[in-house]
Amino acid sequence: GGWYDAGDNVKFAFPMSEAVAVLAWGAVEYPTAYTGSGQMTWLKNQLRWANDWFIKAHPSANVFYGQVGQGGADHSYWSAIETTNLTTLSGPTAAGQPTTRPSYAITAACGGGSDLAGGVAAAMAASSIVFRNTGDTAYADTLLSHATQLDNFAHTYLQEYTKCITDAQGFYRSFSSYKDELVWSDIWLAKANDAKTAGSGASYWAKAQTEYVNMPKVTGSSTPEYAFTLNWDDKSFGAYILMAQQYPNNASYNYNTDAERYLDYWLPTGGGASKYTPGGHIQIDSWGSMRYASNLALTAFIYADHISNATKQTAYRRMAEQQINYILGQNPRGCSYEMGFGACPPVNPHHRTAHGSWLGYLSSPSVPANARHILYGALSGSVGMDDSFTDDMSAYQSTEPATDYNAGFVGA
Repeated sequence: GGWYDAGDNVKFAFPMSEAVAVLAWGAVEYPTAYTGSGQMTWLKNQLRWANDWFIKAHPSANVFYGQVGQGGADHSYWSAIETTNLTTLSGPTAAGQPTTRPSYAITAACGGGSDLAGGVAAAMAASSIVFRNTGDTAYADTLLSHATQLDNFAHTYLQEYTKCITDAQGFYRSFSSYKDELVWSDIWLAKANDAKTAGSGASYWAKAQTEYVNMPKVTGSSTPEYAFTLNWDDKSFGAYILMAQQYPNNASYNYNTDAERYLDYWLPTGGGASKYTPGGHIQIDSWGSMRYASNLALTAFIYADHISNATKQTAYRRMAEQQINYILGQNPRGCSYEMGFGACPPVNPHHRTAHGSWLGYLSSPSVPANARHILYGALSGSVGMDDSFTDDMSAYQSTEPATDYNAGFVGA
């Protein structure tokens, strides 16, 4: 089980957990969209595939295996996953082929990893709601049991997971630290317990309220950050939306203010207006901009569906629709950025298995010249600020897909 992270063959549980949680969130919010389109079974298959691996990676309360494969060795080897030797000696061969797939864990002995444990707890709890709502209560209970233990692990051993899994530091270090994951985990444990028994999530909601104020702030300020969006590292932006849903216009702390400060910033009239390309895409960051725009869109749709202010509803929905429509082809190039879908989609993703090379390295020109396989449904990385796009597998910022890229896109 589990997903390979992106165009590589490493399993990084930290970004995987965000992808699982966001994918499940879409189904929690919009179940009829999935059932009506015949996609709920496929969605649950993906959630089960990832969660089955989380279960295996969590053999005891305070142990979680958060990475499979050595990042540097794996990234130096360019070939499909089925060519990788999984069992022999350590270190790369002369041709660069990784000859072992080490597993790395967070444990109580090394100080834990609150960001990773909290992120996985949230993913399993969110997934449990999807399975419970579709009749699989036994599997939902299993997921919730693991999520509860991992949430306790996260709150007991307070440190960043890369202190234990040092190999991940150069790939998926949590720059926002772990306090956002503690709240993210609290919220999803609260929702999952409430889904099982009404009102039983109260203690987790109370924890979320207490810990919410510790999430990242604008540098040198007491203002919660707002000039980015939900992503594999920082869950604060998702927490704003979820807490505003649970406690609308709350007297003691107005979570709607944080949610709207974030969403308003990305409106065409907001502080982030300079990040719009001429074609209307919001390039929140140059690396994986499609992923960030999709996550922004999902959070905007969800928030708009839970407020009564018609003007704000319209503004948020228009922004969200524009981002998704751009990805699907309403852009200056007239091309889709979802692989295998629509007009002139990308055909050369920075993805080892899609390319199907047996060389062990990415040559120039590449061999084969084009990808052997269509990576159906994968979301491309980025366009330029001038709406340009380079369909070249060496241009990884443009063409590399990743599991966290697709999660918000699917929900939106």
